Amino acid sequence: MGIVFIVFVLFLLVAYFFLSRTASPVPYFPSNQRDMERIVDYLELRNHHTIIDMGAGDGAVIFAAADWAQQKKLTLHLIAAEINPILLAVLYLRHLLHPYRAHISIMYADMFHYPFSKVVYTKTVTAFYYISPWLLKKAYSHIKHELPHAHIVSYFYPLPNKKPTKHTEGVHQLFAYFS
Repeated sequence: MGIVFIVFVLFLLVAYFFLSRTASPVPYFPSNQRDMERIVDYLELRNHHTIIDMGAGDGAVIFAAADWAQQKKLTLHLIAAEINPILLAVLYLRHLLHPYRAHISIMYADMFHYPFSKVVYTKTVTAFYYISPWLLKKAYSHIKHELPHAHIVSYFYPLPNKKPTKHTEGVHQLFAYFS
């Protein structure tokens, strides 16, 4: 009986972190693997480039970029920012096992309030996110405040009232906004 109670409590705790807008204002919805090659292409990875995945989830985008950078022998600074502690645990585990881990930073960060300008030390920055449409304006405002010259790649939803530099359709839409 005790084990059932413990499993039930753990289930409720996990559900809280995935369903509560207080614990995580953006629901976890992973990027589709069939779009990953396009996403990495849109990040326009170059040597000494910083990529910030705001709301990194399980790290699919950051680790795909790390694989690509390692294959091309680039030196990148990859930052995975996440607020959900369960997804952070997944990120830390993946980070621990990844051969490019020296170039990947995992951080507990609220994408709407974290001072990203304090962790970026390269000239070229691209911010990537996949976020609910009702939070796009808030995310964009924070990125432009913190990183005014950042390139922005938005998965699934376009920025309101902004014309993308690039736009393609795959499983889901992808939009790039370059400064």
